[in-house]
Amino acid sequence: MSRVAVIIVTFNSARFLPALCISLKSMQHPDGGVQFIFVDNASDDHSPELALEAMPDAIVVREKENKGFSAGVNAGIRHPLAQSAEFIALLNPDTVVDVRWLIELVNAMDGHPQAASAQSLLLYMQDQEIVNSNGNEIHFLGFGYSRNNGVNKFQLLAPSFQLHSITYASGAAALYRRRALEEIGLFEEDLFMYHDDLDVGWKFLLKGYQNIFIPTSIVYHHYEFSRSIKKYYWMERNRLLLLLTHYKAGTFLMVLPALIVLEAGLTLFALYRGFFSARLRAYLWIISHLQLVVQKHKIAQNLRKVTDKTILQSFTGAISDQEIHNPLVEYVMNPVFSAYLFLLKRLIWW
Repeated sequence: MSRVAVIIVTFNSARFLPALCISLKSMQHPDGGVQFIFVDNASDDHSPELALEAMPDAIVVREKENKGFSAGVNAGIRHPLAQSAEFIALLNPDTVVDVRWLIELVNAMDGHPQAASAQSLLLYMQDQEIVNSNGNEIHFLGFGYSRNNGVNKFQLLAPSFQLHSITYASGAAALYRRRALEEIGLFEEDLFMYHDDLDVGWKFLLKGYQNIFIPTSIVYHHYEFSRSIKKYYWMERNRLLLLLTHYKAGTFLMVLPALIVLEAGLTLFALYRGFFSARLRAYLWIISHLQLVVQKHKIAQNLRKVTDKTILQSFTGAISDQEIHNPLVEYVMNPVFSAYLFLLKRLIWW
């Protein structure tokens, strides 16, 4: 049995797997050993065959249908050869790891017993001096984004490259304490894709755990920004779902005026960009699943050991470091919502 189970969820990932597998075979292993588990979500490009050919000692789990990223992660965690692992590592298939990637994560988690997750420094594969993420942020209205995305690493101040607490770890390259994952019920499969790592990180905060960033653990990410109706639907639906389930009812009511203003603006944006149908479907899903929303709210609140007042200290009212710069966001939305969050932090005591 291995101390770490490394889980890679694939879906038509054949063009990325050779480079990833070469780096995995070259990396140093932490004490206790490593088990590699590829979970394929019904690819039609021979991804599972390529993974097994490149890494014959790895486990390849073939799903009959694509049930989403979270379900794929959970299938890997539940595999018999992962059951005894102390840590669960996640990697996107479009990554390449540094030789000490995993050792640095494990050493950091060993030294920080209150940490439930640890994130690597993500750099762009296309330009390895550019940061993709050195920790992820949660906006109090539910957005999640990568900190310092697009910034040259040499322009950042030293504290950005020291071990420090973050709001949540990017699932593209992270290490999770298995016990903590089991306490929150593993990954939320109803999310399907997007905001799944945000959900996990927020639940860890509810439990009183830390999420930390490890700058000496380096992973190169072949990240490409894309904007599509399908992506927009999942991101907006899941954002609204987590706001309704993770905040206390009183907190949600305090957040609601700002949320209404935001939703009105986003609806106009969706009409202009042709995403209105996806936005409407997100609202309709929430309305038609209110009983499920109530159930998930109870589950999330039962995890709670920390007040919303404390959790809001980790949240932000600004969105930055995005691929597309929007003056309306930068000069209007960010100042207004940052001021609103400033007031929330002083008004909420629960």
